[in-house]
This record gives sequence, structure tokens and C-alpha cells, in this order.
Amino acid sequence: MKYINNSKPIRFRLIVGGEECSSVEDVKSNFDFNDLYKNFKDGKLTKWLSQIGETDLLKKIKKIEGISKTDMLTQKIRLYKLFAPDKQLSDFEVVKKLADKGFVCFSEIEGTKYEKNDEILEAVVEKTDEETLNLLCKYRDKLLRFVYSKKSYHVFNEKNCRRLIEMKIVSDEKVILEIASKHNFTDILERCRKK
Repeated sequence: MKYINNSKPIRFRLIVGGEECSSVEDVKSNFDFNDLYKNFKDGKLTKWLSQIGETDLLKKIKKIEGISKTDMLTQKIRLYKLFAPDKQLSDFEVVKKLADKGFVCFSEIEGTKYEKNDEILEAVVEKTDEETLNLLCKYRDKLLRFVYSKKSYHVFNEKNCRRLIEMKIVSDEKVILEIASKHNFTDILERCRKK
């Protein structure tokens, strides 16, 4: 026997600011930056947006130049501006706020105007784990320099440490010796002894 559910579908509720929200007005009145973007990170906000149906929220989102057809960073900026009480913020200020909370990753700002902004780049780098930083820096010399200037060589793996020396990003002999000793770069250690 097959069970048929004839009841109305249960709308997915979003908890923001400790309150259950079923419309954009609810979210605005209970706006909590951390809750809202934690929900987005966990995929709950996406589910909520898809289940809320033809309501005021969906209509407003559709008005914002087709939010679903844009890249993820643009979606995040537009969602922030849709829900947040401080709409007067520029896109740069919103991205900085999102980056400070760890809600923007490097791949989202790569190749955009935001990547050229040191404050945003620094916030993204600060929230990125060491393994990911090493992967990102593997082929990006500029990023390798930037990360080194903000975090020193301790975050880098052996290959990136070698690149620091070979590209002359590190010029202090004492630091070169520290790196070479730590990773047992015998060729570099011998070169330093000959000087």
C-alpha cells in the first residue's frame, strides 16, 4: 500500500536571530549576520529560498537582476543587501564584511576587482587553512609573496618554502638558513656555508 500525503507541504523555516522566519520581512526584523550566513554556508538558506515558493521573497530576489544566474560572490553580496539592515554599504564593504567572517573563499575573489584589494585579500587569507593556502600559492607567485608578507614562512609546505628562497622573496640570510634547516635543503645550506 502506498502512502499519499494529501496535506499541504510544510514550509521550511529558517532560524535567524533565534526566531523562525518564513518571509523576507521576518528575516529582516530578526537579522543576525552570523546566523544568516551560517545558514547559507550549511546550505539551509539555499533550501529555504527554494522552498519558500512564489512569495514576496522570491519576487524580490527575481527583481535583483536574476540573483540565481550570477556567480556565488555576487549572490552573497545581493543576499546580504536584500536582508541586511545596512544596505548603504558598497559592494567592497559587503565583501570585506563577508571575508572577515570567513564567508568568502579565494576562488570567489580570484580574478575580480576584490582580489586587488589588500584588506579583502588579507581577510580571505586569514580565514584560509594552511593546506588550502599551500595549494593556492603553488602556481601564484604574487599570492605567495602576499601570504609570506602576512603570515611568514611557517604556513608553507616544503615546495612553497623552496620557492620562497629561489624566487628571492626571502632575502634575510638568517631566515633562509632557518627554512633550509627545517626542510633539510642541503643544496641551499651548502650554498650559505660557502658565502
